[in-house]
Amino acid sequence: MATKKTDKTNTSKQTTEKSLGRPVGSSDPIGKSVKSAGKVTVSTSAKVKDTPTKTTHEKAPLTDAVKGKVGDFKFNAENLKKAKYQTAKYPDGKKSAVMALLDIAQRQNNGWLSKDAIEYVAQYMDMAPIRVHEVATFYEMYNTEPVGENVVWVCRTTPCWLRGSDDVLDACKKNMKIGVGETTKDGKFTLREMECLGACVNAPILWVGDDYYEDVDAKDTDHIINELRKGKRPAVGSLKGRTCAAPIGYTPKEAKVK
Repeated sequence: MATKKTDKTNTSKQTTEKSLGRPVGSSDPIGKSVKSAGKVTVSTSAKVKDTPTKTTHEKAPLTDAVKGKVGDFKFNAENLKKAKYQTAKYPDGKKSAVMALLDIAQRQNNGWLSKDAIEYVAQYMDMAPIRVHEVATFYEMYNTEPVGENVVWVCRTTPCWLRGSDDVLDACKKNMKIGVGETTKDGKFTLREMECLGACVNAPILWVGDDYYEDVDAKDTDHIINELRKGKRPAVGSLKGRTCAAPIGYTPKEAKVK
């Protein structure tokens, strides 16, 4: 009786391909694979032609919100002095003053950092623009789009929420007639939320400009917004009369209350 001859080479080939996770009979995508004795060798006869790629760098088109041409922004005489003062604090590397200079630029540019302003600071600091852009987009204190005259932040984290921040936020929405992240038509207010303003003991908190309004409720919020609308700046700090973070009604002997 005739016996069928086994092709040992073919069996070895199939075993090797299975161990590589390939379908039996597949070939290497680069060149012809030679498989034998459990080894896989790729033929170098098939050459892959490198296709040169051309990289182009184009500036993003300016929107209507960005006034002027790229490069128009620069510090005025007063802010140039402030910038020099800040960089002088870091004689071994003025790049450490980048946050201070971004703040100066934002104040000069109506409360926000345009592409021009960021690039100007980068040039002034001798930094790559992307490095300065990374800083400007990381911190909430910087605005990279136009904002209202008063940016009102409502703290929404647990202590403020437990003390009534929902009522404070609702009061802002009703008074300003806008939602979170929006700006009023008259350009007076931009409303935003913050997850913790770091003054939990005096919750709820409103942050406007450089000031904190503490221990606020819906009524206080209405008063603050109405005063800001008139161009006035209400008294800051605790609206319940407490000294710093002392209990309400208690005034330390060391405290000097006006």
